[in-house]
Amino acid sequence: MRIARSLLALLTIATAASPGRVVAQTGAGTEIIVGRVLDTDGNPVAGARVEATSIETQTTRGRTTNERGQFTILFPDGSGQYRVVARAIGFAPATQTVVRQSDEDRLEVTLRLQRTAQTIERMVVTANRGPLQSNADRPTPGTQERVLTGEQLYRLPVDATDPTALAGLSAGVVTLGGSDSSASAFSVAGQRVDQNQITLDGLSFGTGAVPQEAVRTSRVVTSTYDVARGQFTGGQVASTTRSGTNVLQGSLGYDLRTPEMQFYDDEAVQFGQPYTQNQYSFGLGGPIVKDKLFWFGSAQFRARSDGLQSLLSGTDVIFQRFGVAPDSAARFLDLVSGLGLPPRVDGVPSRRLSENLSTLGRVDWALSDKHTLTLRGDWRFGVQDGQRISALSVPHFGGELNSLGGGLLASLISQFDNGIINEVRLYGALDTRDSRPYLEAPAGRVQVISDFSDGSRAVTALTFGGNTALPQDLENDQLEATNELSWISQDGAHRVKLGALVNLSQYNQDFATNRNGTFTYNSLADLAANVPAQFTRTLAPSERNGGIWNSALYLGDTWRVSRAFQLTYGLRLEHSAYDGEPTFNPDVFARFGQRTDRFPSESHVSPRVGFTWTLGLPATPPGTAPRGAAGPQPSGGMGAGPRGGFGGMGGPGGGPQGAGPFAGLATTIVRGGIGEFRGRAPSGLFTGALDATGLPGAESQLLCVGTAVPIPDWLLLAADPSQTPASCADGGSPTPFS
Repeated sequence: MRIARSLLALLTIATAASPGRVVAQTGAGTEIIVGRVLDTDGNPVAGARVEATSIETQTTRGRTTNERGQFTILFPDGSGQYRVVARAIGFAPATQTVVRQSDEDRLEVTLRLQRTAQTIERMVVTANRGPLQSNADRPTPGTQERVLTGEQLYRLPVDATDPTALAGLSAGVVTLGGSDSSASAFSVAGQRVDQNQITLDGLSFGTGAVPQEAVRTSRVVTSTYDVARGQFTGGQVASTTRSGTNVLQGSLGYDLRTPEMQFYDDEAVQFGQPYTQNQYSFGLGGPIVKDKLFWFGSAQFRARSDGLQSLLSGTDVIFQRFGVAPDSAARFLDLVSGLGLPPRVDGVPSRRLSENLSTLGRVDWALSDKHTLTLRGDWRFGVQDGQRISALSVPHFGGELNSLGGGLLASLISQFDNGIINEVRLYGALDTRDSRPYLEAPAGRVQVISDFSDGSRAVTALTFGGNTALPQDLENDQLEATNELSWISQDGAHRVKLGALVNLSQYNQDFATNRNGTFTYNSLADLAANVPAQFTRTLAPSERNGGIWNSALYLGDTWRVSRAFQLTYGLRLEHSAYDGEPTFNPDVFARFGQRTDRFPSESHVSPRVGFTWTLGLPATPPGTAPRGAAGPQPSGGMGAGPRGGFGGMGGPGGGPQGAGPFAGLATTIVRGGIGEFRGRAPSGLFTGALDATGLPGAESQLLCVGTAVPIPDWLLLAADPSQTPASCADGGSPTPFS
């Protein structure tokens, strides 16, 4: 199935007609603004109306002070810059600008009202409301991270939808290249690549794609001591999506990459990996009801064309680089065609083609000043031709991949009296991958020895026939739910949070490696005579089902000792369990005392403590001085890794001139902490054991050598793969493998 080419033409016209890219909002996560309203004598002003307006989005959120003059405002998609206004009868209004600095867990502001005589007239007051979203990715003390806005990512020469590309922008991250059948990956502190975590709006997102225009911010976290974050020991890429605001705004983007703008080896155009890519993306959002109901939608289409790397596209220079003589490669192609298997069969493209479409929609509804509901849906589709074709194989050795996935998210954020905030989130997702070979038949491998003019010799394996890893049908379902209850103390010094997480992942796999077998030839002469030296085949049930349960319960506190020093500490309890256990084998239990029908489960408590110390700021306790607009401070530099020790130091920085009493101060940020971190066990550890019980009907291996190797009729096997031998020529049967 191919996505209609007409979409490219339509989007090209739309791009050409667009006057330019409209800059949208920036920032990261929901902000908590706490503070007090006092009179000139320092007495609290009860019943004062406090309104905070985002300087960026012009969305307003308001609250009324309690009897102590205190207020708490939860703000949507916090950009970190606000204009706060306090009004009360008998007082002149007071205005102050507030900017988040460094790892501040919450913003503090103190407003002082001056008494004045007023003439009271009839007034109509309408409470302004704005959307809220999860504040799960708000920074906490000790966190070592890099924050990138959607606008920054658009200007950088990286794929904003690729978590590995984003992670590679941070110090201490090692990126690992992918292939046409596997995604690129990254490693932090030497951890396995499957110990990283990808989240979207605070919940696990796997490897799904998001339109570039829908990415509001992305955080690359290489170290964190927040007990609310878990299930990874490497790094975390946490992205947030855009929401609509009171301003109707959008953006339209087009990205073109051609071989003329790339550097590659002219001697090996097909193997230098020059490619052509067209990417179209757009995003648009705005208000349905001002300050109450907002919408946002985005979509992205990408088409990429690469040179097909195979024996048909190789040159003399390329063949020598891969260790095969050009005349040996030519003879191999002639022999394969003579067996009735032309190198290129129907359906095999001349180039590797990849197309994908991703969409995202979101609605934010401020039910009241205290409750906000967010609904988000995502959907994606992709197709890739020319998969799993290598430089030492013929084109018919590959196949085609189709992928389809999507999910729904719902979150409700509620604010109660006495500084209590509750966040509940739920996300369900489904991902499917369907891979089909161009030729469903046994695989053939030929060992070729090549001598070169410089006196060197190389032994290389050339492949033809069906791919041993295909076909595949993979389905993964995920359901994740979290709830976090937090309490902010009256003086704003503490934010205590109690939370829980439940994640259920279910898999259904129809996949067995080497299910059609592999014939191995020791030389081209043996291939010409059709005399294989070895035949192997895996005989096993190909369908596997199971599930993984991960749950967590955490309790922690973020203590704002002063604006210069902040501390986070707490405990996290994690539990893992696995479904779909294999069958019990009594012989294994009798001989070794081990059961084959049990998967391990574990519960463990992880303590953590982290801090952030900003040198150069006054060490005033919270709430005792007005909070100015010192700008965000740069971080990074020295780092001892993501776990333990000092997290790093920042350089000089400050806010805009005249923005507040701390503007222009040179600061140095020191981060550190210690903790225990636990990741998820890869599902592959358990799927591989499902059929390896040693029982009849479980996984078994057929190995035939010498005269016991059956002679293949390649024309017959290509027409009817069910004719593939299930026993050796001498009647030998497969042996159990466990």
